[in-house]
Amino acid sequence: MALAHTFKANPHWLPKIPQSAIRDIPGEDGLPLVGNTFRMLADPVGFGRRMISTYGPVFRNNAFGGPQVNMVGPDANELLLFDRDKVFSSEQGWGPLLNLLFPRGLMLMDFEKHRADRRVMAVAFKPEPR
Repeated sequence: MALAHTFKANPHWLPKIPQSAIRDIPGEDGLPLVGNTFRMLADPVGFGRRMISTYGPVFRNNAFGGPQVNMVGPDANELLLFDRDKVFSSEQGWGPLLNLLFPRGLMLMDFEKHRADRRVMAVAFKPEPR
């Protein structure tokens, strides 16, 4: 209920992707409604290792309320974290969940807005000169 309310309150978020959009990516849907959430919570490392060994470093999953695409490994980290083409959005991915805890948080900002706010906040975390 809270997630549905959050989407209405924040119309700038894109709607959830339908599972059919990632159906061609190998992976698992899990149980109806909860997907693989409980399997992941019971043994996160084991679950991840099993998915990687079964489907490879890119796989789809259904957990925590919706479909996901997981990418594992150094190439995936570089692609996602550097995001040179600005195609991945922290706000769109984390917003529906984290905005409930940290409204307008730094992790929910993308690109130049994130960079500008991070620079402002960095001053507070630097050690004082000796």
